[in-house]
Amino acid sequence: MYWIEENENPINVVSLSNNQIIDNITYIESKYEFFYCKELRRLEKLKTVAIIRDLDEFENAQKQYNHLKSMSPEIWFENWETYKLLLEEAGKRNLSIPHPVHSTSNMLCFG
Repeated sequence: MYWIEENENPINVVSLSNNQIIDNITYIESKYEFFYCKELRRLEKLKTVAIIRDLDEFENAQKQYNHLKSMSPEIWFENWETYKLLLEEAGKRNLSIPHPVHSTSNMLCFG
């Protein structure tokens, strides 16, 4: 199992080995559409709960959801904080990472 799948809030990238960093970057680059859909689902769930709890929280979640929906998965992925943290750590360690060419596919996100 990849580290990225186990950690929803990846903070501790420094503790990963070089191989783990490369493996996780390669994995998420090949599955970026999955992570985009996962984030959309997370925001949908947040909106559902927030509408009951707090109207301001709901409006904030709605804005985030609409902003994410307006982006392409590729643009969201390149700005994803988790991805940036992994790349930053790889850069600090001077790791060489093969970057795949993103293909455009017909992606469906199910909630």
